[in-house]
Amino acid sequence: DICINNTGAYLNGVAQIGFQNAYEAAGAAGRLLTHGMIRYRLNDVNESVRTTPDGAWLLFEGYYFNGSEYQILSGQMLPYPAVDSINRTTFIPMMVQLNPPNGLGVDNAIVQFGYAENGGASQFYCTSRREACLVASPAVGSVPFQFPSESSDGTSGSLTGAPCATGCSVAIPALSQRVVYYQVQYRDHSNRVVAQTRVQTVAAP
Repeated sequence: DICINNTGAYLNGVAQIGFQNAYEAAGAAGRLLTHGMIRYRLNDVNESVRTTPDGAWLLFEGYYFNGSEYQILSGQMLPYPAVDSINRTTFIPMMVQLNPPNGLGVDNAIVQFGYAENGGASQFYCTSRREACLVASPAVGSVPFQFPSESSDGTSGSLTGAPCATGCSVAIPALSQRVVYYQVQYRDHSNRVVAQTRVQTVAAP
């Protein structure tokens, strides 16, 4: 049978929940340590993980190896990662400094971006929607990006670009721990593309 639902981040996994001397509602101090080779639809709601007295190793149950076997597995604990100030529960603004070429009458600019997981790097799909994602703002707003089809004529030419005659900054709303592919398009006052950069990459922290 097939079951489709929006699962939690810690489903069928051994989770470590940390509290850095204070309550942290976003769960930034938590992490998934292992799935223990347990596949979906097979779980034990009473399972409990134990550690060795020195806290160096985990001991936990594994189910249905080779279709029927039950095993006790061990896993070595990883060092706890350093805590930083980045909020990874939302988009991370990746600032791109734009310097338009001279002599082309550049008036504004847009940036198209995406992830290779969703399509070719040059297609700039930032979601499963088969359409390039566009940004033209110095900050990530309530509408973090746009699609060309959302414009009045269904093309990027009708989307307002960032004023960029002498340079500007654009914030890409990136997903944490992903490689973002992006390309800058420089446009004239009629939003006609007069120059564009090569495809570039940046890694979100």
